[in-house]
Amino acid sequence: MRSGTRNNLFCINAIAVDVDYKNKKVFKDLDPKQIINLLELDIFDQAIPMPNLIEYGNQIRLIYTVEPCYIPKDRDNVVVLAQRISEVFADELKDYGAEKQNLESYYRVPQSTNSKNGAEINFLAYDNTIRYTLRELQELWLDELPKWYKRRKGRTKDKKKVVKLHNVYTLNCNRIRDLEKIQAHLNSIGETNLRARLCFLYRNFYLIKEKYQKGSLTKEDFKNAEKEMLRFNNNFIEPYRNHVIEVSTRSVNHTQYLYKNETLLNFLELTWEQCEELGLDSIYKPKTKEQIDKDYYKKNSKTKIEKAKNKYKEELKAKGKLSKKEEVSQRRVKIKDLLAEGLTQKDICLQMNISKITYIRDRKALKEQGLI
Repeated sequence: MRSGTRNNLFCINAIAVDVDYKNKKVFKDLDPKQIINLLELDIFDQAIPMPNLIEYGNQIRLIYTVEPCYIPKDRDNVVVLAQRISEVFADELKDYGAEKQNLESYYRVPQSTNSKNGAEINFLAYDNTIRYTLRELQELWLDELPKWYKRRKGRTKDKKKVVKLHNVYTLNCNRIRDLEKIQAHLNSIGETNLRARLCFLYRNFYLIKEKYQKGSLTKEDFKNAEKEMLRFNNNFIEPYRNHVIEVSTRSVNHTQYLYKNETLLNFLELTWEQCEELGLDSIYKPKTKEQIDKDYYKKNSKTKIEKAKNKYKEELKAKGKLSKKEEVSQRRVKIKDLLAEGLTQKDICLQMNISKITYIRDRKALKEQGLI
């Protein structure tokens, strides 16, 4: 990178939020670790996700490491989305003196010294945090932009289909309902291969739903998740024995997983058509532009071709011309008549002003049809 400016950004792999808590009187005399403890109790995984790293020294900075996202050369949508995420998170922390950070800002070196007050720079890492993609942060933690914003920016027009954005709680509620729809479909066709996967996901999503509703999981939540999963299992036409499926899905009590839609589709062996047919609300695979165009062409190609042919014939008729097929047909009839009169190949080509290759091709076609 030539210099640390926005124009020279080519990839985003982290988003930062500065928390200048010393600008607030109530927090002025606290040290960074005390502020971090307050954020862990009241903010993280409730208003905003848990950061992957926290840089602290004089003040603190929250750092979200994201899956690398390369910035297209002629589009700024990736940069705009990353900036919006930083702004929204900073707004949630405004009571703590938070400010959004420029995407091109540098992070300090661990164990270095802050030039303002001589404080040592340290990092606190959260090992069990999720490394999100920008799209996941948008879907799980940002509200949908109002229509007036999109119209004012001139980026999108109103669409007939509403795109649903979820927070973590409603997303997992919808996923549980989707799993029940998939179960009903599998029961109807007598399929049993995906039972264990569905039970695992059902228990996993139930725990995530409870965690994001209450802030933390209790023993009662784990018992309820097990109970609901067993109820779900018993709805299969060939359920597993309770103790077998309970042991097989118990690992989610230690770690819960936030799956991407694409991962779930591959895991459950679903296609877009099946998602649409089953009416799934949260486990879906949007069609690409190429797929939409392909489906539209398949549906309308025959009609379009017929319309184009009829229009072409009408235009030729209006101009007093023949179609290519009619021209070939009439030329071959004439060649047949001239051959019947005893004319040679050379005479026919001269009289009709056609090439030798055209004559040979037409004569071959006449022979194949049994006309000469």
